[in-house]
Amino acid sequence: MSDKDAVCDSEPKCHGLEPHPLLRRVGNCILTQQAVKQKAQSEGEVMKSLHTAEELLEDVHANGWNPSTREAFLELYGTLVRLNILYHVKRCFGTRYLQRLADYLATLQEGGQHHSSGGVDGEILDIACSTWQDVLVRAWQPQNNLIEQWYRYKEAKEREGEPFREFEPYLKGAVQNTFWGHLRTRKNQLNTSGGFDELEERFEKEESPEELIPVENEVCFYWDQLLRCQRPDPSSIEESLVRFRQEPETVLVWACAQLKRLFYETGKAASLENLLAFMTFFCSQTGRKRNGCTPRNTQELSYGCVAGQQYHWKRDICQTIFQKRIRKDRPMQQLQEVIIHSPYRELVEERTP
Repeated sequence: MSDKDAVCDSEPKCHGLEPHPLLRRVGNCILTQQAVKQKAQSEGEVMKSLHTAEELLEDVHANGWNPSTREAFLELYGTLVRLNILYHVKRCFGTRYLQRLADYLATLQEGGQHHSSGGVDGEILDIACSTWQDVLVRAWQPQNNLIEQWYRYKEAKEREGEPFREFEPYLKGAVQNTFWGHLRTRKNQLNTSGGFDELEERFEKEESPEELIPVENEVCFYWDQLLRCQRPDPSSIEESLVRFRQEPETVLVWACAQLKRLFYETGKAASLENLLAFMTFFCSQTGRKRNGCTPRNTQELSYGCVAGQQYHWKRDICQTIFQKRIRKDRPMQQLQEVIIHSPYRELVEERTP
């Protein structure tokens, strides 16, 4: 596989995107580290994420980028970047190509080669892939990258005694601005659902980037972190999700993060695995139904992999993925206890006969 294939499709007729040299190197690093992980899994080793979001930001701010931190960035924020690109594509062009474009971008994130665009319109594909590449280049460049820019912005706000946006909404703003920039350069070539001038007028009236992203995409982002054996902060989930929409799905993802942190801190490995099994099953029941390969172990889990697969508990969860007998009712009871002893207990009480 060539360097170019490691990062983007080699079909110039689809989007004509020439990968940035930095992404070529990173693509090779990702593929190399994936091979290391696969080897470790075959030898029975357990590989954990080296960074939480806070640790990653501090590490890059202090020491700059390296292959490990770039891979950690993709694990922590790659899904968020993709979901935001898809959201803006949906707003401008509708949903016709959305699932095929989602699959295409997911392949780019994994560092693999996507041989076909699946019939996605060439201009739409070009805008989406160009946005993906440009955001990563801005994030990973050695000087004045997005993390350095965010720290300067944060420090300036703190000196002025004003509130500041956390890195996640700051990154969403970068995605929006990059997407909008590519849309502007193609305004005479595009057939948008509302007309370019109408879109431009509507976009300019909207107040801030973080308010443009629907709650559903945020939920997917946190489910993806939980399934990838990361530990999103429950307070961040409350701040970015639950305070905007206090509903069963948002409270459930918060409760899973809360319970996962408790099990991790108390060293309850078996309970962590049971919770992961429940989350995998739950996420497989969300989204549009689709067919796909069932992961053969927990290291392959991600929201994009399991959503819409509608797994069978005994056959798919217990026998194939976890390869052990697991009681589904136990993590459900534990999650119910977390919610009952929280400010969101009425969501449980409303459903109690």
